Amino acid sequence: MRERLYNWIRHNWQLKLVSLVLAIFLWLYVTTIQTPQITKIFMVPTHYYGLKNSLLVGEGTKYVSIYLKGPQKIIKRITPEDLNVFLNLSKISTPGKYSIPIDVSVPSGLNLIKIEPKKMEVRIFKAVVRFFLLAPTFLDKKVESYKIKFTPNLIKVKGRKEDIERIKYVTIFLTDDVFKKYKGKSQFLKIMKVYAITSEGEIPQNITLEPNIVEVVFRIKGGEKK
Repeated sequence: MRERLYNWIRHNWQLKLVSLVLAIFLWLYVTTIQTPQITKIFMVPTHYYGLKNSLLVGEGTKYVSIYLKGPQKIIKRITPEDLNVFLNLSKISTPGKYSIPIDVSVPSGLNLIKIEPKKMEVRIFKAVVRFFLLAPTFLDKKVESYKIKFTPNLIKVKGRKEDIERIKYVTIFLTDDVFKKYKGKSQFLKIMKVYAITSEGEIPQNITLEPNIVEVVFRIKGGEKK
């Protein structure tokens, strides 16, 4: 068997060598010219997981630079939404400042070249929780002709102590746009977003609302609307 293989290699070996070289050049042509490789940088938001309920991240969303290399036709279809950047905070048990390694998940067929930064600095705070009764803000006189019911009407607000202390009330905004779609109806239901408002009249950013949307049922006072 070995002798037969040896004889096959020796027979017209120059032609076989040329064929091998041509095959290599053809492969390189297909992979580099027909399917060129490019590198692209993506700005991707970070996501946290594993943090204890009694703690919270003080900063808002941070971004990292992801350098990816791969076939041009694949890279051009990739968006930041296709990439996942995670910070594992499960080992943190007390407030403080931490440097956390960044984990990245990228689609198959692409090579992760570089991450900037490789670690993310995060500040962890003790979470403070306070409950607020939902108080609607009436911005249109049409609301006066409706009875309004919220589900639920008790909102849990979670954040840093200094941020929670600034909150004056939790509300939904009832404007003319709420009623345009339902004109002529005696009763309708609408899902509405909940907002926290500070004593300065601002909407704070570094807090969470649970739930952040509510069901609102509108009913005409005094029966059916004519």
